[in-house]
Amino acid sequence: FKSWKEDSKKFKTADIVVEQFRPKYLDKFGIGYEDAKKVNEKIIYVSITGYGQTGEYSHFAGHDLNYISYAGILGQIGAKDQAPTIPAVQMADVAGGSYMCVIASLSALHARNTTQKGQHVDVSMTDAIMPLLTVPFTYYQATKQVQKRGETPLSGMFPNYHVYACKDGKYIALATLEAKFWMKFCQIFQKPEFLGFAMPQDEEMMQKNKETLAEFFKAEPRAYWLKISEENDLLISPVYEIDEIEHDKHLKTREMFVETHHPEIGVVKELGV
Repeated sequence: FKSWKEDSKKFKTADIVVEQFRPKYLDKFGIGYEDAKKVNEKIIYVSITGYGQTGEYSHFAGHDLNYISYAGILGQIGAKDQAPTIPAVQMADVAGGSYMCVIASLSALHARNTTQKGQHVDVSMTDAIMPLLTVPFTYYQATKQVQKRGETPLSGMFPNYHVYACKDGKYIALATLEAKFWMKFCQIFQKPEFLGFAMPQDEEMMQKNKETLAEFFKAEPRAYWLKISEENDLLISPVYEIDEIEHDKHLKTREMFVETHHPEIGVVKELGV
């Protein structure tokens, strides 16, 4: 902090400054937005926080779990009649913080090209993650009915949009939502009795149909189902464990894994962001 305050050239030459402290915290060190603007009125000063620069929760500490809880996302994740399931990945931190920071920064740069003015960009990870709720929120506003966990169309309620175990203990994800894909699925596997599984039914019948499909997929290993899916475009994909993703032929072609050399520990493999 002392270094930044003493060396105002850093503000003079910077296009974008990004900070992740609580609102107004850096003001007391003389390096908040108002201080930076005095040195460089065109500066784009990006503040990433959990809850934003204003509002009742702006001063709260938080983590990803807190943000998705307030946003209503955690309440949507999990099996029917079970407690919410905590995601194993950082949804708000990455999608809400990192991605929105980039979008906001580029938007501010574009605005500066037009207005010749910089601005203070307020990135709230809670705000930024809420668009993920678009489908369930729109349904609720239209019907005033609350769909509980496991009862929404994309949560595993339907037999043809679900996860199933295979003979070798591995899992596949079946995502044949559209009628044309489900009809093709039934034709390829010669299972006309499955056709009705994709139609709206009562809860008891959908559960029975899911159990039927569970037994069907348990008959063969995962590789068997994937091969047929790739040949016929059936929307069946592998549910990879973390040690499997770097061996996927498509992800390797897309250069999603890169190797860098570290001076002390040698070759390090990283995600190709």
